[in-house]
Amino acid sequence: MTYFEIVNRIKDIVFRHKMLVDFGYGNLSDIKTVAENEADSGSDGADYPYVFVNPQNHQRTGQSISYRFNLIVMDQAKNAFEVLKVQSDCQQYIDDIISELRFEYKDAADVILNFSLSPFKERFQDTVAGMTASLEIQVADNINNCIAPFSKLLETLDPVIGLRNYNSNSVGTRRMFNSWPVPEEQASYRFTGYVDIILQEALTDDAAPYDVPYMVWLQDADNPRFIVEKPFDGTLVGQPQRITFDYTFTLEDVPPDNNDVAFCFGYSTGSGFYPDQSTTITTYDDAVQVTGGELKIYKS
Repeated sequence: MTYFEIVNRIKDIVFRHKMLVDFGYGNLSDIKTVAENEADSGSDGADYPYVFVNPQNHQRTGQSISYRFNLIVMDQAKNAFEVLKVQSDCQQYIDDIISELRFEYKDAADVILNFSLSPFKERFQDTVAGMTASLEIQVADNINNCIAPFSKLLETLDPVIGLRNYNSNSVGTRRMFNSWPVPEEQASYRFTGYVDIILQEALTDDAAPYDVPYMVWLQDADNPRFIVEKPFDGTLVGQPQRITFDYTFTLEDVPPDNNDVAFCFGYSTGSGFYPDQSTTITTYDDAVQVTGGELKIYKS
């Protein structure tokens, strides 16, 4: 049960009560009063009896939250003789609210019955009297990281340091990171990180569209399945270049295949098949030197 639900539950009880009329929440400065004269009267004025919930310091443990409020119940007292009667009535209204909170609802919210009561009389634009209860409501609520809205880090992959081929026939010689085995459960996975490279030669000799170099993500299956490709600058020969990425995919390993995701250099078509390197595209052996990088894989 949330803090929002607790306050709204008290509000609901107030408006279901046959005697209580108005409800408020906030700092003491937010308490409404009636207008000073009839010309100023309207929706901003208080109607009585009036219940106001004033939040105090709450406390959290590993197993529960204790919400603390001043529950202020007030009514108009037209003269000094009415003050005691109003205070007594307001104390009964507090008991009504507490009993409804404690016995009507069967969930995890527990009203602590050991609380103080303080009668008062105040002169605002109107004279009011009433009773204040220092109310505590305890809710069983374990700290639970399993339901926290964070992506779960599954693995961090190191780069394959050294010279790499570009568009060779072997995926193994084109890898920028080691492959990652896809779990059998279908889920959304986030791949984020960077790879640092130095080109040993320009990767722009082929005709379009092969004159723009790419790094690609492929998932093994009966045939390599294209996931995504990211272009990078193929003209910066001998210069350090960092390529960053942040992608989210829905993947799964469908038995009996043991599918991996490969992170490679090389051009790919959208169907997942590579062009015939012997007739269409240059191989570029040892064209890319990987000098560093990091790839983090999260389950979204």
